[in-house]
Amino acid sequence: MEFEYQGQSPSQTNFVIPFMEFEYQPFVISFMEFDYQGQSTSQTTFVTPLMEFDHQGQSTSQTNFVMPLMEFDHQGQSDFITPLIEFDHQSQSPFQTTNIVVIDDNENTNGRYNDENTNANKVILKVGNTFKNWNEVDVIINQYAKQNGFVAIKFRKDFDEVDKMIVRRRVYTCWKSGISKPKKVEDITLHRDATTTKTNCSWQASFNFGKRATAIHLTKFNNIHNHQCDPVTIELAPMNQRFPQVVLDKIEHYTINGHLSAGQQYDLLLKEFSQHHIKKKNLYNAIQKFRGVRIHDESDAATMFSYLIEQRSKDPDFIVIARLEGPSNELTGLFWMTSQQRNELWPKYHDIVIQDNTAKTNRYEMALSLFVGVDNNFKTRILAQALTKYETLADYNWILQCTLEATSNLSPVVLFTDGDPAMIAAVQNTYPQTRHLLCIYHITENVKKKAKSKLHGEMINNFIGDFHHMRNSYTQCQFELRYKEMLTKYEPCRTYLEKKLYSSRESWARYAIGKVFTAGVESTQRVESINGVLKKHLDWYTFKGASKGSRT
Repeated sequence: MEFEYQGQSPSQTNFVIPFMEFEYQPFVISFMEFDYQGQSTSQTTFVTPLMEFDHQGQSTSQTNFVMPLMEFDHQGQSDFITPLIEFDHQSQSPFQTTNIVVIDDNENTNGRYNDENTNANKVILKVGNTFKNWNEVDVIINQYAKQNGFVAIKFRKDFDEVDKMIVRRRVYTCWKSGISKPKKVEDITLHRDATTTKTNCSWQASFNFGKRATAIHLTKFNNIHNHQCDPVTIELAPMNQRFPQVVLDKIEHYTINGHLSAGQQYDLLLKEFSQHHIKKKNLYNAIQKFRGVRIHDESDAATMFSYLIEQRSKDPDFIVIARLEGPSNELTGLFWMTSQQRNELWPKYHDIVIQDNTAKTNRYEMALSLFVGVDNNFKTRILAQALTKYETLADYNWILQCTLEATSNLSPVVLFTDGDPAMIAAVQNTYPQTRHLLCIYHITENVKKKAKSKLHGEMINNFIGDFHHMRNSYTQCQFELRYKEMLTKYEPCRTYLEKKLYSSRESWARYAIGKVFTAGVESTQRVESINGVLKKHLDWYTFKGASKGSRT
């Protein structure tokens, strides 16, 4: 059966269609030609082989589709009779091009989020929206947060009381919610003035999946931020800097199978994934993650300990001290000194001792603590060594106590270390008679970092230059004068200057250390040099975390 806008066939008695236009939401149907599938008026299904839509002045391609049981309510249009056809005005049109989900704490609607079209330009949310599953919730919340210039994090997740596999409630908050609560176990004045991004932001969105519900509902929303939201700079947020899976797979391959260094991997990834923002810090963390899961022989610790015990059996002056913890007797610390180190090197060169730890770059994630001295030819000599799983105050106390036990309580005259608060406290407890000096290199790096976080522009370089000028003062009076000038000139860094630098000035200021014999030592660079030698001559695969093989 065919319908025309001008004229009507005598046999066409069930439908009268005068020339008309009707508007359905954003779509205006300006021309239709119907091909009915039967002669009977009771037919309830029809096909529109030719349909043109005028959507805001733009025509779409011609489409064939079937519409069963539809009823057109065209607001006052007459002479249009159909055999029971309904059209759901609230259903989504298959031609719709934009998904809009609205969160509004002043309205409570039962709108349904439809994620069939992923090319949505704008996400606006309303309380009462329903979602099919929690993955859909994650997608829309993350998209909403990204478009509005912040990061949404999962703050709370409640499970069903009976079936713990079912999530009943999930709460999202802004990444700046809450306040920073650092856990200070040592003297707080010894800690650096760390910064935080927390502003106690109150933004929150709560979702509920009731026991009798068939969908997840947005039940609570607080759309208030106490900080500036920037959709551009938020791209640099840590959450948005995570590597995609394809990049992580490549890093895992380079680390496990290729045994490539971080620098080599960085150069390769920049060329292969130029569309991604590769940050060195994230790359280092990913490499350590894959190194940490390396499978190794569980008897390695026992083998090494047995070897050291065997050396002690051959040489009674060989010292081995192990630290075992927990019900499984986990080896968390191992200290040893050869007979030469114990009887010759430490007694002769303990006047200037330098201590530093390597980074945890071996497969066992244990730090190597080295004690080195300077001989009469200004050469570096290793005096003692220890392996420790942690770098806490208790660990450092144990290591220093081991040196006293092995050397008949002969503590260093001068000890150089970095500015680790745990080590500073351990030296005060175990070596009360030792003059403890700090590595100027580590202090300078810390000054640069603090200047960049508190100051801007030329003030950063000026602050670093003035610090060196103050540090190199030859008299205490001159030092105090330059220190006061820095307090006045760099007000944002006042707390750092007063609590961190000034309180430890006797350990790094030239006017103070110039009176002490240091053999020209001002940093822990000699230990760093020893670490470089060890990396070249030790088993390369053991140090890098490979599973087998060796290289010398």
